[in-house]
This record gives sequence, structure tokens and C-alpha cells, in this order.
Amino acid sequence: MKLDVRPAENSFYESFSDLIFGTLVLFLVMVMALALQLRNAQQKASRAESAAQLVYAERRSGSASQTSFAVALMLRDGKPFLAMVPESLQLRWEQPWSPAKAGADEPVLALCAYFLDNREGVFLDYDGFLKLSKGMTRAMSDGLIECGARIANACLLIDHVLRSEPNRAWSPSELAKAVGGIGLREYPPAGLSAGLDALAKENGQWRSEILRRTGADLVVDAIAFDLNQKVPKDAQPPRLRFQVDGDRVRVGEVNLTFAGMRALLRTIRPGQGFYIEHLGPAEEIETPPPDQFLREVLQPTGFVNRVLSDVGLREVQRRGR
Repeated sequence: MKLDVRPAENSFYESFSDLIFGTLVLFLVMVMALALQLRNAQQKASRAESAAQLVYAERRSGSASQTSFAVALMLRDGKPFLAMVPESLQLRWEQPWSPAKAGADEPVLALCAYFLDNREGVFLDYDGFLKLSKGMTRAMSDGLIECGARIANACLLIDHVLRSEPNRAWSPSELAKAVGGIGLREYPPAGLSAGLDALAKENGQWRSEILRRTGADLVVDAIAFDLNQKVPKDAQPPRLRFQVDGDRVRVGEVNLTFAGMRALLRTIRPGQGFYIEHLGPAEEIETPPPDQFLREVLQPTGFVNRVLSDVGLREVQRRGR
């Protein structure tokens, strides 16, 4: 018996396989090295790019040229208060709507759902709001929008009903029905209780008195007059400045809870060039804010990449923005 052995041929195929395998390993190592270099380069440039290009997408489609924020003025417990209304709800309220368009998009129902999810931090007394405004630049405060009597009455009545039965577990539809349902958009709604009707009328009379006293055509003009006494004229772009100390956030001369800061940020429709600035103990810009603040405030409100860092500030200043 003769054994047929071909050592030369086997050696060739084995060597060829080893060569292919070695080439693949080298290729993978090179790809990984290039990926790491690219990642490092992106991380180094990300802050400057954020400042220069506003990389974070707007919460609404499109991009407003001017930053604005929405509040509603009302008489609450005999004192002037502002309700911080999310800009998305304020815009929804003003859009055409008919009773045939039922569902969660109904503005009163949406406002009730918002109150149920945000029982803390929605209201700020008027004097507190003026003190808070010292954390704004003039370009920010000039973007004030007052939501008008209908939303102010809605906020007032919803708040009153919730506080009258603090232990009740409301659903948005039950709460909307209790304050007049969809008719609340065009006050007065039919079937409103005498107590709530009187509360809304008192609020309306008080708002009218503000206009008579100040000679303004709109409530927003009266608020803006007081606001501009606190916020000096300057050439700075729209900014909101804050400091985080534990579970409190200081804006201007007011300490807010995280819930209050979330409510404030949700009122803002960020326009071109808008950033919020995290200030250190000596009121210099430092970065980043605490991780807890990022998780509980900035991420839920969509402002993670709107925090201006020291690197971003220098880039903005260099480009003259």
C-alpha cells in the first residue's frame, strides 16, 4: 500500500489561510484605532460645535428666530401669581378646535393632564417672578408671552379643584369635566358651579383692573413694564442663568425646586442663539451641571445640549454671537 501525501500543496493552503486571517485581524485593529481617534476628536469639538451650530433639535419643528416664554397671570388666594404654562400647551390652546375633535389633543384635557403630572412648581408668586427675572438677559425677558384670560381662568380653576380635594385620585377627563369641560376654552362654560364661576369672575375683574390702573391694552404689557424695571438693557443674547445647590436651583434671587425649574424651562420656546448658563459659586460659568440635575431637569425638558459651557461661551464670543 502506498500512502499519497502532498505536503507542499497543504502547506500552501495553510499559509494562504494564515495570511488572510492575519490581514483581517490587522484590518479590524486599524478600524478600531480610527474609530477611537474619531470619537476623541468628536468629543473635543462637541462643545464648540454645540455653541456654534445649535445642534440640539427644537422641541417643535422649525426654529424660532426669537426666544419666548409663556405665563398666565391670575389672582390666587388673594395674591397675584403666575402659572408657568408649557409653550406647547399655550400654542395648542390658540389653534382652531371644535368639539368634534375629541381625544387627548383637546386643550382643556391636555392642561388638566399637565397639572396632574406637575402639581409642584407650576405657580410662582408675582414678586418672586420679578426676582427670578434677574437671572435673565433683556433679550430673554423681551420674549414674554402672557397666555390671556382663558388660560389664566383654566389654570386657576384646575388648581382650585385639585386643592379642594387633595386626596382624590383624578383622571384628566374627570378633572376637565369638574372645571367646565371643553367649554372652558370659551369662558364661561355651561354648567360651571357657582363657586368656580365666582372665582373666575373675580379673576377677570382683577385682570381688568390691572389694565385700567396701568393704562395698558394687554396684561402682557403691564407685566413687561414691571419686568423691564428688573432686567437692565444690554446687548447680550437670550440667556437664562442658574446655580444648582443640592436639590435647589437658584435663578436670579429665587430658589426653585427641581419641579419648579422643569416648569420654568417648559415655558420656553428656544430661538436662535438661546442657551442656559450654569454658574459656579463665584458666578463664573462652569460645566457641567450635576448629574442629578441633568437626569431630573434637563433631560425631561429637552435642554441637555442647551447648557452653555465655558468652552462654548468662548466660541460664541469669538464668532460674535
